[in-house]
Formats: sequence, structure tokens, C-alpha cells
Amino acid sequence: FYEVWLLDEAVEDLVSLGIVRGGSEVALTLPSGVDLGEYPIVDVSVEPLDGDPEHSGVSVARGVLES
Repeated sequence: FYEVWLLDEAVEDLVSLGIVRGGSEVALTLPSGVDLGEYPIVDVSVEPLDGDPEHSGVSVARGVLES
């Protein structure tokens, strides 16, 4: 499955925004207290069904939010 993340500029801290399906549009909710100025990078990862909530390390898309 695909999961959307926000990353800090150093790519050391990340926040999950949730799971998405390929080819579909979805609105994700920004968790309370998350500052987009601190997490300007959006990342989409491919996640295995292994029960591990961490980022798999396999990104299929990544971009920087415009301020």
C-alpha cells in the first residue's frame, strides 16, 4: 500500500498523514500541532503489509511544498 508522509528538511523526522490508494483522489488531514514550515517535504512510500508502522525506505514520489 502507499502511505503519505511529511518530512523535515534534514529528512530525519517524519509524520504520517495516512494511507492512500493508487489512482484515487484523497483529502488528508494535517495532524493537530504539525507545522508545515517544519515539515515542508511530502513523501509517498510503498509499504509492505508487515505490521511495521515506520517508513519502509522505498519512496515513489517526493516533493517540496510551496510556502
